Amino acid sequence: MSDFFHKAARSPVSRKRRFGRLGFILLIVALAALFLEHRRGERALRMWKTKMEAQGEIFGPNKLWPPANPASRQFSNQLAEAVGRLPMTLNKFAGSLAGLSLD
Repeated sequence: MSDFFHKAARSPVSRKRRFGRLGFILLIVALAALFLEHRRGERALRMWKTKMEAQGEIFGPNKLWPPANPASRQFSNQLAEAVGRLPMTLNKFAGSLAGLSLD
């Protein structure tokens, strides 16, 4: 009868193993919490963006900036041509333009 109530003999679990298991469980819990918080934040941001777009807010960069002016390309070409006609002595300072020449 005493064998019935006798607990099965198990070897004791070392502290190192116990701390390892505890660390692993805490790591899993922390990762799960971070994952859930990330999802909650994404959902909140998506809902806020939808609400702001319904109020007329614009988030697309193509809608915010005006289209490029064809004259800007012409201006850039003219500027490059004018810089090309400058004397080479102005390029002494690491290839940048200087307002005056020391020669």
